[in-house]
Amino acid sequence: MGRHIERLWARDEARHLAGSRHRDDAIRLAARQQLVTPVTGAVVLETKQQYAANGLEPASLESVPMIPEPQSITLWILGGVCLAWRCWSTKRSTNRKRAQR
Repeated sequence: MGRHIERLWARDEARHLAGSRHRDDAIRLAARQQLVTPVTGAVVLETKQQYAANGLEPASLESVPMIPEPQSITLWILGGVCLAWRCWSTKRSTNRKRAQR
């Protein structure tokens, strides 16, 4: 989580620096953090041959931030909880209406 917070700060700081005419500092900060900002970009290539043809080096996997996708079981559990809550609240609402009659 700490790395994510650092990258969020760097994004905001790079925007601030670029807005206050410190473009070179903003570019260095964003490049160091591997961020795409209004003053920086990204190159996305698929093969090693494409990287070599363009004189680029792919980023190491350790330096690339990744957010794990939720597992299917997690989504099923969350869906079940939502369905159970919906059934409970509907039943509760129906019981209230009956009690008011």
